[in-house]
Amino acid sequence: MIKMIKGTYGLLLNGVVEAMTPSSDPFTLPEAREAELVAAGVAVKVETPAAPAPQAVEEAPEAALEAGEAEQPKAAQRGKKKRDSGAQQPAGEESEDAPL
Repeated sequence: MIKMIKGTYGLLLNGVVEAMTPSSDPFTLPEAREAELVAAGVAVKVETPAAPAPQAVEEAPEAALEAGEAEQPKAAQRGKKKRDSGAQQPAGEESEDAPL
């Protein structure tokens, strides 16, 4: 577990890059990456976190669904809007259920 002391590190959390700065809580990375940042002088190794540390691991989609926090992908939302908008057929084309 490390804490930034200089600069900013982009940490991927749940598909979003979070800026980890000196004012951020400590966080965990693979041991080799933590050692690299400490050797560069931009982070320090910490043993006890002040708060639950963010983990650089993607949350499983099933966990998000169980928690009721998952959102529909934007593509699915766009498709839904098209179906709900009552789009009309282009001029000269008739649908199968159009009156004769």
